[in-house]
Amino acid sequence: MTPAKPIIFSIHGIYTDGPWQEGAAVVLEPFFQYRPLKYAEYRRWAILKLGADVFFAIASLAFGICLVHFGLLRTWGLVLYALTALAGVFIVNFLARRFRTEVITKLYEVMTAISGNSFPPSIVAHSLGTYIVGRALRQFQEWSCDTIILTGCVLRRRFPWATMDSQFKRVSNEVARMDVVPFAATLLSLSVRDMGCAGVLGFASDMDRVHNIYPNTENPNCHGKRCLCSVHVNTPLCETKVHNIHHQLLRHSDYFKGKNHAWKSWLPTLWGYDPVLYRLFIEACQRCDLLEKQVALISQQNDALDYLKNQCWGWTYGNLEQFVERELRAELAFRVRSEPSNNIRALTNIIINALWGNVSKAAAESDILGNRRDRVLEHLNPRISLKRCIAATLDFA
Repeated sequence: MTPAKPIIFSIHGIYTDGPWQEGAAVVLEPFFQYRPLKYAEYRRWAILKLGADVFFAIASLAFGICLVHFGLLRTWGLVLYALTALAGVFIVNFLARRFRTEVITKLYEVMTAISGNSFPPSIVAHSLGTYIVGRALRQFQEWSCDTIILTGCVLRRRFPWATMDSQFKRVSNEVARMDVVPFAATLLSLSVRDMGCAGVLGFASDMDRVHNIYPNTENPNCHGKRCLCSVHVNTPLCETKVHNIHHQLLRHSDYFKGKNHAWKSWLPTLWGYDPVLYRLFIEACQRCDLLEKQVALISQQNDALDYLKNQCWGWTYGNLEQFVERELRAELAFRVRSEPSNNIRALTNIIINALWGNVSKAAAESDILGNRRDRVLEHLNPRISLKRCIAATLDFA
């Protein structure tokens, strides 16, 4: 039961060839058809290329003031100079817009050529890459994506996501309060349409279409149907597709420091898990594995196992034990088999033990730098691991 790998693209920003993309490959390649996209058009003189018309207008104004100050321009000369400068601004603006459009179109053509008619791809974009993704979605309205993760976003705060509702499943905008680059992008918004500071202030909406959350707070209802378990029953229902994740102290490129952010934030988001609950679930599985290897007291092992079984992990919509039992019964019905109640309970316990063991092995495998076993790593996805554990248990039962 090896799952087909969905496609995911990454797009870097300006003044760089995106070295973080190679780092992200360590996390993403075992689970996705990972395609890092490169473009060289904005590697040098990027700000000048993006806001060429603004800089041309400022330079023309300054030069005109100097000419007037030294008495080199009179009435009609001044009018002619102003008209010439204005025409120059429009020409430069046209050329800058066409240059941007060519870059966006080129990357769009590459992405659609790779993804074709397969399942809509996901995207991780940084800085100007976020602008390219947003503008491509607006320009090519038949194009659709699955999950879009934006870091250091330079789109404007009131970007019209609502008009593209059918073109994406989820937008995760990671907001860094210490990021100054989006503020600089706001200055370019005078000539670059849709550019702004969503990466530092977040997307805004007058119709509650944007949900503001924090990276250390559980939000199980943002990643699937509403969870009505006793723990999360009072958690507000999330009906939005655009989320601002507010990181208080991060800067423009801090998302790429090490691999922890990709493992603990990007990966669960792409899989549709709440990142906080996902991290706690992995740690609970590792706790069970650690206590067994340390030959800890049976009471300690039982306490760790009870915690794992009796917690709601968001995707389980109730405690894990009940969820595994429901999935087990569904699988038995599919196989046209029936089991006595005592066997159901025994099989459920076997499956949960296999689950935490496989998840722990996958977490350990992820720390290996080379020759990692992708099939073992796939157990980091709890749904895939559970499906395999149920199948293996029934095959040997």
